[in-house]
Amino acid sequence: MALKALGYAILGAAFCLCGAARPAAAYTVYVSNEKGNSITVLDSNSFEVLKTIPVGQRPRGIILTKDGKHLLICASDDNTIQVLDVDTREIVGDLPSGPDPELLNLHPSGSPVYVANEDDNLLTVIDLNTKDVLAEVIVGVEPEGVGVSPDGKTVVVTSETTNMAHFIDTETLELTDNVLVGSRPRFAEFTADGSKVWVTSEVAGVVSVIDAKTRKIIKTIASPFRAFSRNISSRSACASPRTAQRCLWPWGRRIGSPSSTARRSRSRPTSSSATGSGSSRSRRTRNCCSRPTATATMSP
Repeated sequence: MALKALGYAILGAAFCLCGAARPAAAYTVYVSNEKGNSITVLDSNSFEVLKTIPVGQRPRGIILTKDGKHLLICASDDNTIQVLDVDTREIVGDLPSGPDPELLNLHPSGSPVYVANEDDNLLTVIDLNTKDVLAEVIVGVEPEGVGVSPDGKTVVVTSETTNMAHFIDTETLELTDNVLVGSRPRFAEFTADGSKVWVTSEVAGVVSVIDAKTRKIIKTIASPFRAFSRNISSRSACASPRTAQRCLWPWGRRIGSPSSTARRSRSRPTSSSATGSGSSRSRRTRNCCSRPTATATMSP
């Protein structure tokens, strides 16, 4: 049976499902608990908790390997990617990730793995077999979402503070285009045919649909919840406007006091049609804010 992965946005008892399994199919659900430093394993039919597994500090993005044998976990505060054996449900290794890994994605071949490093404004590319870092690509401030095209030729990284979707060539590992999107983009997903990229923007409350060839926004879809909350979170981008409305969920976000730690200087990408990154450099402080406490993926 082919491996299927589904994305969720989970907050309390509410979650957003993008896509659906066949009614008879049963899945194992893996949920990363950011504040609990654990992975919860659920039965998809009964939603019974099968096990809670202690992992590293502040686990964020998770993804199953293509063979379905391991779960890769962004242990953000430990600056590493942990490898969980899904049969034994034990941590069996780790990958070098760079600082503060947020979300990650895999090449269609199964390797490499692409990791967004929020604290260093980088996309880290890691060979899953050798565990070697192949490249570190400078992107915008606070990278979060990572989308990979079905043909494996392009990676899109969203930067929450720069408000851009960055296009990266997987052969040259160079940034080729920057597209300005709505405020605080959180997730990027290619359509199944690879013709479009859907980017969700949390504060703007919109989904930007980008033509993957021209790198232009062809449609902007507003959330129906914008009147109730200006903060919109999505863990998945869908393939049609009708289903996209189900992928936006309102949630309150409390702004805390700014951190006194400044980021390292990085080149900031310039806007849309410009190729590559700009030459201006600056230092900035990070604003701390609360985030959704869990993300999830599924396996048959």
